[in-house]
Amino acid sequence: MNFLSSNDINNHLEQYDSLKIKQLTFHGIENDPAKIKNDANKLEALKKEIKKKEQQILEIKLELK
Repeated sequence: MNFLSSNDINNHLEQYDSLKIKQLTFHGIENDPAKIKNDANKLEALKKEIKKKEQQILEIKLELK
């Protein structure tokens, strides 16, 4: 298991939020389908990574009880 820190999750959340804001800001303006798809894939990957790390933290907390 990798070492987890709250900074790790915060960094992922910040990246996700920034990309989501960018995506919403340029909605309808961005005409490059490849870029739109790439951003959507990045968002999905970040969302999965955040969930995975949060789950690992919950498991660790339960083990410590």
